[in-house]
Amino acid sequence: KAVHADFNPAKIYDVVKAPDGCYWLIDVEDGRETLEKSPNKAEALIKEQKRSGLMVAETIALGAHTALRHCVDALGSRYNIDGCVAGFSRGDEQEPHSLPRLVISGINSISPSHGSASCLLRI
Repeated sequence: KAVHADFNPAKIYDVVKAPDGCYWLIDVEDGRETLEKSPNKAEALIKEQKRSGLMVAETIALGAHTALRHCVDALGSRYNIDGCVAGFSRGDEQEPHSLPRLVISGINSISPSHGSASCLLRI
């Protein structure tokens, strides 16, 4: 399936450093631990645990290779509007023809269906 966006994905930028070329994500948490937490609060918790928020490309890979049932905020990426993080949604499960899509969330917004994925390291 293709991934769609209702905004300009070229305005997404990464705020964490990744290795050049292909790499592995080690000890990935898919965001369930931070459901119902704002991206801002989730980021503080993830940093406290010495982890790193995933970038939007990594959340797309996570969605492609797992059975996510929630939207994933990519704390390692931001959207070019102050205070927004990019993320990934598998689509609306109530609509079988809805497509996976990129989403943006306010840094302080709280949603029971959004969590912030993280990893221990990238190698």
